[in-house]
Amino acid sequence: MPTDLAAFPVEFHPVFVPNRQRNLQRIQARFCQDALSVTRKDTAEPAIQVASFMSLERAEQFQQFLDE
Repeated sequence: MPTDLAAFPVEFHPVFVPNRQRNLQRIQARFCQDALSVTRKDTAEPAIQVASFMSLERAEQFQQFLDE
């Protein structure tokens, strides 16, 4: 979260991977120990949220990194 109150409201852009136990274990071990299983608000599908960014560009870059 930003420390500057003038930055609010903040919009977060989450990064998701398919909700599979193997994915969760791999993501937690390699990148994000606080990754968690969630239900996506946009699709109502189960997924693993691995990160959230305040910039859509950064979220897309991280998604591409994970896809590679």
